[in-house]
Amino acid sequence: MTGSGKGVAMSLIAYQAVLAGECLVWFDPKFDRYSPRILAAAAKRAGRPFHLVNLNPSTGPQLNPLYGANSFEIEELLVAAFDLRAKGTDGDFHRGKDEDAAAEAAQLATDAGNLSIPGLFQACVSRDSITDQENFWRKLKKLARLPAVNTTGGLNLSQAIANRAVIYIIGSADNEQVKMLQKLLLVRVMQIIKGRDRLAKHAPTCVVLDEFKHMLSPSAFTGLGVIRDFDTHFLLAHQSIGDLRSCPGIDPAEAHGAVVDNTAIKIVYKIGDDEYAEKMSRISGKKRTYVDNSSKQLDENGAATGSWREEKVQHIDMDLLTHLPMPSDRKGQASVGVLFGVGNAKLFHVGPVPVPESCPMPALAVAEAYAASPQAVTELI
Repeated sequence: MTGSGKGVAMSLIAYQAVLAGECLVWFDPKFDRYSPRILAAAAKRAGRPFHLVNLNPSTGPQLNPLYGANSFEIEELLVAAFDLRAKGTDGDFHRGKDEDAAAEAAQLATDAGNLSIPGLFQACVSRDSITDQENFWRKLKKLARLPAVNTTGGLNLSQAIANRAVIYIIGSADNEQVKMLQKLLLVRVMQIIKGRDRLAKHAPTCVVLDEFKHMLSPSAFTGLGVIRDFDTHFLLAHQSIGDLRSCPGIDPAEAHGAVVDNTAIKIVYKIGDDEYAEKMSRISGKKRTYVDNSSKQLDENGAATGSWREEKVQHIDMDLLTHLPMPSDRKGQASVGVLFGVGNAKLFHVGPVPVPESCPMPALAVAEAYAASPQAVTELI
């Protein structure tokens, strides 16, 4: 539930991952006011670089997500960002044309050496076979309008991941342009991780997806199933089981299987859904208990006879899951939840990493703006 303490737990895990030497990439569609400062402090303490990226339209040029990508990777990025995969509907015919446009655009940009979002747009602006695909072209224009990617330089994701940097990416839960870019960046991070030398030993990478329904695409979702083999682990946070039915292009049953059944460790806070609380109670395992059974009949001494009966009950009761305490704003309050997957299911409580209110927000990554041709600028406007 909102306000139960998911952010506190994730910040603690991420803080320790940084101190343990892991690269950390955090995707935040809500802009938490504490987490960037907490992780900047962790990076400073660990002696590693910290990069803050804000994808929203109010910011300036910061990074080039296409840097170092080949044409096949760029095509995958565009298909993921624009949700172009076939869905088994009548619209698949048009999506197929959009996928063709994505492949052509990726090859054009690679051939021209314009490996950036604005460079990609400029390479495509005079190609009718691309601009005639209205859905694809409209989405590419929206993506190219975002100031955060209006550069050929800026933050080098490949280098930052290799240097075990801490990267905090602020996105959006409602802006369509920003949500497209979030999906693209997540797939790009996964491409970089999977592109590393498989025979070499790499420091673990931790990727945090807060409110992941705003970032998962079929490409990213597929990657979740194999990313563990690439020295990488994910922290997935969501508010309810209903979020698993809200990932565009992803079958709800598959999402449920990947997130609920395929995650080794789960942290559960107060649950408002009785059905789901009962399910989590069942998977908590069982423990022995003894039930006192007394008879209503009295013996010759006037005492009731009784017996003890051994039974097995759920280790974590359903009522406990639906009545876990919520943290308040009072000083010293903790987040109380249930931990699954580390021995027996158990109650735990955590408090936030202390961050003084006077501690400033880290500075954004800054890059030089891309200089587009007058024709491309006119088309973009």
